[in-house]
Amino acid sequence: ENVCAGLLEHCLFSKAERNLIEEGRFSSREEFRAYRERLTQQMMPGIRKIAAQLARNPDGKGLRAPNRKASRQPTGAILAEDLLR
Repeated sequence: ENVCAGLLEHCLFSKAERNLIEEGRFSSREEFRAYRERLTQQMMPGIRKIAAQLARNPDGKGLRAPNRKASRQPTGAILAEDLLR
C-alpha cells in the first residue's frame, strides 16, 4: 500500500506541483499540498485495492483498475472544471 501511494506521489503529484504553482493554479505550496491531501484521501480506497491485488499476484496478472465511482465526463467539462473548488 505504501509503495502504491509513493508511486502516486512521485509520478503524479511531485511532477505536477511546480507546474501548477508556476501556472498560478495554486498560490503556494501549502495550498497545493492541501489539495493533494484531499485527492489522496479520495483515491486511497482504490490504492488499497490495487495494493491488495499486487500482494496476491506480484506479477500483475489479472490486475485491474478499480471501478469508477463517478461516471465519465466529456473532455470539455473536465477541462473547464475549477481545480481549486
